[in-house]
Amino acid sequence: ILGVFTAQDLRQDITNIYLNGLPHAYGIGIREVDDLIKFKEGYMTIITGIPGHGKSEFLDFILCKLNILHGWKAALYSPENHPLELHFSKVAEKIIGKPFEGTDKMSPVDLDAMIKYHSENFYFIKPEDDFTTESILKTAKQLVRKKGIKALVIDAWNKLDHQYDRNETQYISQQLDMICSFCERNNVHCFLVAHPTKVPKDRNTGKFEVPNLYMISGSANFFNKAANGISVYRNFENNTTEIYVQKVKFKHWGTSGMTVWNWEFKNGRY
Repeated sequence: ILGVFTAQDLRQDITNIYLNGLPHAYGIGIREVDDLIKFKEGYMTIITGIPGHGKSEFLDFILCKLNILHGWKAALYSPENHPLELHFSKVAEKIIGKPFEGTDKMSPVDLDAMIKYHSENFYFIKPEDDFTTESILKTAKQLVRKKGIKALVIDAWNKLDHQYDRNETQYISQQLDMICSFCERNNVHCFLVAHPTKVPKDRNTGKFEVPNLYMISGSANFFNKAANGISVYRNFENNTTEIYVQKVKFKHWGTSGMTVWNWEFKNGRY
């Protein structure tokens, strides 16, 4: 029957993963994080968190680690990090390990090396007038073919030009399906940043609660459609960043849990 398969049809592929292991996913080289989550081409990770709690900083750090350890090139649609030269400086600090300004800033030699390295591994997407999902994916597809990117960043969902021509839930579902289909067809991992709705405060402590993917404005599909889900939460009392892994699609990629990081102000590293 057309479109129907049995295990016998898949014997060769099944035997391959039995002998050689399940399809490899990629960690960032920090055990506390890699035990919780790894990333695989062809899927989508959604990152949420309260504004100002460091979602973009965390994501940039993840991208740098995936690039350095595994050679992942990335396309970045990130109006949250406007202008482009500012975004470059943040990535450069994380890779070089030195601040971009100050008495101990990176040297001119460091800067020249970083401009060359960044130009070969990171590509800014900045449309002139079309900010739709379709436009971003169309540009990203060209970068897949010409530059071999493995990661696509959309930071953030509300910075896309949304044309709601139907029920909001149906629209969001269709848009997320489009991104997931793009990832699968082009063997790319998409990191989508999405802000939550108004986050409630704990009645006893007065602190904001840790947001989850169901709190993202518009639809529960942000949780349902994502392969992975992460919430970034800044604890201002002890100056730490708490990373909550709230969804992991496959158990060989990791498991839900929380890890606490310290953020280095000078170079943006964790």
